[in-house]
Amino acid sequence: AADDNITWGVNGHPIAAYYGIPIENQLDLVRDLGARSYRVDVMGPDNIPVLRKLVREAKARGLEILPVVTPVFDIEKTTPEELQKLGYDIAFSLVSAFR
Repeated sequence: AADDNITWGVNGHPIAAYYGIPIENQLDLVRDLGARSYRVDVMGPDNIPVLRKLVREAKARGLEILPVVTPVFDIEKTTPEELQKLGYDIAFSLVSAFR
């Protein structure tokens, strides 16, 4: 039995993978597993429309979405300062969109 003191969740990539599997089906699977949280990658501001749908559909199933900022970058060419700005810009766009 699940411990009520622990929020069980699933790590997924519904924005960057699982093409052909509707978000609704993915969330149904998460719920059916007994999880309450779905961790998802957010690579940039252009992911906000899909993230909005995920949040809406998750709420309808009693689930929470845990967005994780995962910018796309070239590890050989991106400086730490550029990466920090990239991460900040993505986070700022998410906070602005979802307040």
